[in-house]
Amino acid sequence: MNEITLTFEEILALFRRLKREEDHLDEVESHLLAKIENVLYTRYSIAEMEALVSEATRKDNHTK
Repeated sequence: MNEITLTFEEILALFRRLKREEDHLDEVESHLLAKIENVLYTRYSIAEMEALVSEATRKDNHTK
C-alpha cells in the first residue's frame, strides 16, 4: 500500500474543504473526513474543534 505524507496545515485544509462539502461527499471522501476528524480530536479540544467547524462553515457561507 502506498502512503501519503501530509503536513498538519494540509490536513487542516483538507478538513475545512471536506467539512464544507460534507452533505455531498461520496463514501471515500466521507471516510477520509472521519479519519481526519479522529486525528484532529487527538490534538484539539472539543471547543477548538467546534471553532474549526464554525470557521469552515463561515467561509462556505461567504463564498455562496
